[in-house]
Amino acid sequence: MSLGTEKTIDAEQRTRVMAESIAKCSELKVHESPAWREINMGQGEGRTMDSLCDETLQLVATIQLRSNIRAANRLRVLPQGS
Repeated sequence: MSLGTEKTIDAEQRTRVMAESIAKCSELKVHESPAWREINMGQGEGRTMDSLCDETLQLVATIQLRSNIRAANRLRVLPQGS
């Protein structure tokens, strides 16, 4: 984000600037707290819960299929009469 200059600021700075702007207009005081910091969601960043659930269900189905294939392959290699 740029604030009228070429300087780019991070999310924490951007949030502080916005809070200070609101505080000036409303005569409120800004109280900073680490509890409000953004967190990194890793591969889930920017994704919906539906897409994550769909992907998880597909992964579980793939794991089950592979497990079933391995079990079937083990049955095929057993010696006759076992």
